[in-house]
Amino acid sequence: MRHKRNESSTSAISIPQQIKYQATDNILPNPRNARTHSAQQIQQIARSIERFGFNNPVLIDQNNRVIAGHGRVASRSATTSCRRCVLSI
Repeated sequence: MRHKRNESSTSAISIPQQIKYQATDNILPNPRNARTHSAQQIQQIARSIERFGFNNPVLIDQNNRVIAGHGRVASRSATTSCRRCVLSI
């Protein structure tokens, strides 16, 4: 039996129109973040960024709180680059 998808029940997602680069000094950790990263994991993330570049942006909300990318933000002190690719949603 095939189910018909109810088009009216889906909600549209607003996709950011541009990517901005900003210093991670202004980005705040989310106090509700359930994930933690060990020092070893932070070093691994930093080495990956140095080797492959910053390919996965940090997601932040309108208050500059991290939605996704706490480990990438934490690795800023382990790398020489202080500006990161950030998507504000």
